Amino acid sequence: MTAAANGPFFPDWEFQTLFGITREQMRSAIADFPKLSASNNVHMWATNYSMLMLTTYPIKEKDKLKAYQLDLHEVARVLVKTRKSLGKPTAEFLDLFE
Repeated sequence: MTAAANGPFFPDWEFQTLFGITREQMRSAIADFPKLSASNNVHMWATNYSMLMLTTYPIKEKDKLKAYQLDLHEVARVLVKTRKSLGKPTAEFLDLFE
């Protein structure tokens, strides 16, 4: 989420369209981490769309992701656990990492 909110990957004019929340709402979710709530829509949008956009959006500066020490598999495990707790399907989400 930090890479999405503070990194050079998503322009301000497009951020809310891509994530469904504002950059400030994303930063609020970061401040709440690791006590994110599956019932909090901002938390869910922040976590799910951070992973989705950082792994699928056409980022030209992928080498800059390394500065955030992003372990996508670990993040995916956390998100899958969260989705399961909500009774949401996980198969489609996991397909992104295979």
